[in-house]
Amino acid sequence: IDAGLALLNEKIEALLASEEGANGGANGTFPGSEAFRLYDTFGFPIDLTEELLEERGLKLDRAGFDECMNEQRMRARTARSAAGDFGWAVEETTEELGETKFVGYTETEAKASIVHILADGEERGHMETGETAILLLDQTPFYAESGGQTSDHGTIESENGAVFVVSEVKKAAGGQHLHFGTVQSGSFSLGETVTARIDTARRKAIARAHSATHLLHKTLQDVLGAHVQQAGSLVEPDRLRFDFSHFEAMKPEEIAKVEQMVNEQILEGLAVSCSEMSLEQAKEQGVMALFGEKYGDMVRVVRMGDFSAELCGGTHLDNTAKAGVFRIVSESSVAAGVRRMEAVTGTGVLTLLNEAQSQLSQAAEALKIAPGELVRRVTQLNTELRTALKEKEALAVQGAKGTVSEALANVKDIQGVNLATIELTGLSLDILRRLGDELKSRNEALAAVFSLENGEKLQFLAVATKAAIQKGVHAGQLVKAVASLTGGNGGGRPDSALAGGKELSKKKEALSAVPALLEKMIK
Repeated sequence: IDAGLALLNEKIEALLASEEGANGGANGTFPGSEAFRLYDTFGFPIDLTEELLEERGLKLDRAGFDECMNEQRMRARTARSAAGDFGWAVEETTEELGETKFVGYTETEAKASIVHILADGEERGHMETGETAILLLDQTPFYAESGGQTSDHGTIESENGAVFVVSEVKKAAGGQHLHFGTVQSGSFSLGETVTARIDTARRKAIARAHSATHLLHKTLQDVLGAHVQQAGSLVEPDRLRFDFSHFEAMKPEEIAKVEQMVNEQILEGLAVSCSEMSLEQAKEQGVMALFGEKYGDMVRVVRMGDFSAELCGGTHLDNTAKAGVFRIVSESSVAAGVRRMEAVTGTGVLTLLNEAQSQLSQAAEALKIAPGELVRRVTQLNTELRTALKEKEALAVQGAKGTVSEALANVKDIQGVNLATIELTGLSLDILRRLGDELKSRNEALAAVFSLENGEKLQFLAVATKAAIQKGVHAGQLVKAVASLTGGNGGGRPDSALAGGKELSKKKEALSAVPALLEKMIK
């Protein structure tokens, strides 16, 4: 998405740079083919493209975008046809069938007739135990995946006891509900009367998450501002993901406030009502609509008390109290200007709490204390650890200073510059720099090269005093030359420079070359 955003911004700037684009003329329209490329290649949402274009005073060639989408569908159909996939058969057959009557807003089961069977990529009049197929019914209580809400699961049962387990429901372009699943037992025939029955526990869990999503949307606008708009969503059983427009990461206190306000609306026990009205009437009533979404003349409005009113075709609770509890799990970035919030409701919160409690109990058991003592004990251990690390560092510094003193006692005179090469292990880079700073502040003409090993990591530090620099010594050039002998690189200032080595086996060879390298520098 970030790559798509960068490309979109580049195209917008090019368009605005043109005379007609700047003046809002014909070239002020963003090509639909470019918008499709962003969508198809980078997964960049078309509604976000429209929103960003509108902010810059540009229009989108939506007809051109739709044309590209249709061309892609035709290509996909051709490919599926060659592969014998279900998709082609579905598109071909559903063109001849009417819409499936959806009764799932009020019913959890319904009598229906099988109007079509697709199995093994072919139309069938019959299917047996173990076969995977797609069933089309004349009416259904199963909600098809749509608007970010996942589909219902459940069973379709015949009058003779055969069972078809529904694992997914999708909606075809013509409005038909496609029930994907497997014949668990018995057999089914075209035209047979069946009972379609949804998994009510799953439906309720989805409804908890979906109703909470509406509360979250409105709450985000109240807390962050009216600029917040939905940019995508996913609603699953007791779990939701909500993408929204916002220019920066939310502060911890903002996240806490949003969570609190959503739970307050749940505890209020707001009545949830659904009604149909004209789109114009809904706009007049200030009902929230999704930017870039296409709506028909008649729309479905979901209200939650006086708190929220939103256009939505999904399934919901009849009272917000049934959501149980709402808990935010994370808030993160999706793309520039788009944030993502993930949350859980109902049993999802209980699962989260149980996991947290289990982790606390395991931690307490490991420390052999009661869970209530965890904070005190962890604080104590942290203090003890910091003290131990400081003591360890002090000992390391003391040992390193001894090594440095020994090296200084055995310096080599290179044309009036004292040279010390010092090998150290297991120190932090901060300590190494401090040792180097102590040497470069000395009054004599001194140059020193340190090597530092930490496991497989090799680093070099070179320092030079002012007197040594006056004689031509340059720490940056010296350390770069030394590191290069181990396949590494680096450099820096004349008085102090750091470099990274690569081949540990060549460390001693590199250090033995320091006298010759230094001699070449001295004036």
